[in-house]
Amino acid sequence: MRSKSARDDRTRDGDTRAESASVSLWDADQRLTLESIDDVERRGLDLLEDTADVAAEHGRDVETELLYGDPVTEIADYADEKGFDAIFVSHRGRSERIDAMIGSVAKSLVERATVPVTVVR
Repeated sequence: MRSKSARDDRTRDGDTRAESASVSLWDADQRLTLESIDDVERRGLDLLEDTADVAAEHGRDVETELLYGDPVTEIADYADEKGFDAIFVSHRGRSERIDAMIGSVAKSLVERATVPVTVVR
């Protein structure tokens, strides 16, 4: 019996032309974020710079830091090390079904952090 996660295209006489396995959302997300470490790092640094610029436009002085690793662990540990009073994090707005399958960084951060976490939608 064939697996439900595999699909094959057959010619009229039954020969298999191609077979492709399905890819989970987690796998697809990993491929998208790991295209190039340099590109991902550059995007992260650009986002931090843009954020600092917006804060400066509103008269706020902020420091930025690009962290590497599991976001939940790294953010929670960094907040502890630096003695933060709170963490503010955005939510990607995925459906509950998707969050249940691949998890939510915001939800996990709320559970792990030792300081209050505000999730902004």
